[in-house]
Amino acid sequence: MRTRLIFGVLLAICAWAADKSLPNQAGNAKLSLSGTAITDRKLVTELMGIDLGEGYMVVKIRAVPQTLQPLRLSIDDFTLISRKNGEKSGAMAPHAIAGSGAMIVLGTKSQSGQGIGAQNSPMGIPGMPNSGGGIGNTGSVDGGMADIRTERRSTADPRLPFLEAKVFPDRETLEPVEGLLYFNLAGKLKPEHVGLIYTGPAGRLVIDFK
Repeated sequence: MRTRLIFGVLLAICAWAADKSLPNQAGNAKLSLSGTAITDRKLVTELMGIDLGEGYMVVKIRAVPQTLQPLRLSIDDFTLISRKNGEKSGAMAPHAIAGSGAMIVLGTKSQSGQGIGAQNSPMGIPGMPNSGGGIGNTGSVDGGMADIRTERRSTADPRLPFLEAKVFPDRETLEPVEGLLYFNLAGKLKPEHVGLIYTGPAGRLVIDFK
C-alpha cells in the first residue's frame, strides 16, 4: 500500500513538472520550438532599441531541427493569433514595417522636343500645377509623348537596420537558430492572450505563452 502511494506521488510530481514545461514551447519529431512573447510597447522598445509603434509585438523564438536532413525555416511559417478576438497576423518582414518609397515619373521629351519635366510632380504625375514644369511650356504637345519612364526611389527608414539585424533567419539548417518575429495585432494584449502557430515543413505546432 505504501509503495503504491509513493509511486502515485511520483507520478503526480512528474505530471506537474511536464505541465510546467508546456507553456512557451512546442515540438514534434522534426522540430522543437521555444519562445517568449513581448506584447507591451514599452518592453518591445527596450528590446529593439527603437519604437516600432502601436500594435507591434515581438516573439523571441528558438528553433531546433530534429531531422537528419536540413530543415527549411522561414518567418513565413509563423502566425500570431489573438485569443481574445481571433485576429491573426503573419510574421512581418523588416521592410514591411520600415520600408518606404515613392513612385516618380522621370522627365523626358515629347516627340516635338518639348520637355515634360515631371521629376518634382506630386505622386509623379506630369503636368500638375507648381510641379516645376508640366507638359511642355505652352500646355500643348505636338506629336505626343515619347518614352515616359518611372522609377521607385526609397526613403531610408532608420528602423530598418535594427529590424534586419534581429529578425529570425530564413535558411535551411540542421543547427539551432534563433531570432525575432514581428507581428501587428490590435488591442492591449498580454502574452497569455496570444498563441504562436507554426505551419511549415515540420508540420503544425502551437505555442501558448505564459
